[in-house]
Amino acid sequence: MRIGEDKAVALILSLFILLFMSLLVVAFLDFITIEQQIITNNLRSKQATFIAEAGVEAKISQIRYNWNNQDVWDDPIELDLGQTGSCSVSAEVSNPGGSNPIKTVTIDSIGRVMGFQRRIQTRVLVYPKVNTNKIIVDYWKDLGV
Repeated sequence: MRIGEDKAVALILSLFILLFMSLLVVAFLDFITIEQQIITNNLRSKQATFIAEAGVEAKISQIRYNWNNQDVWDDPIELDLGQTGSCSVSAEVSNPGGSNPIKTVTIDSIGRVMGFQRRIQTRVLVYPKVNTNKIIVDYWKDLGV
């Protein structure tokens, strides 16, 4: 082999190595981009869940602090958190009637963050005894979207 042929082989071999390394970098950058998108989506979904949970807590507080004014128990709540997100809360009050004084309040809260939304549904039992303000969470469901 002559020196010129050795240089040509080395040049071709180094170009193939460079091409292979470039393909690895492109694949790695694509993987990083997808991972970043998954992390961001997960973060937004969790934020929407937390905002929906805050809406449920706001409704329970509204019931607790308006104990004697049961007309506001089923009033809707709209929480605007600016760029962070928003929340819509509705409630339905039911009373089995008869000698059972326990009221059931079904709370439906939807938290929204940048195109993501999560829905929490909760049922609380309200025991109307004097000076007790007893509220018990019967169930708490994350209904997802």
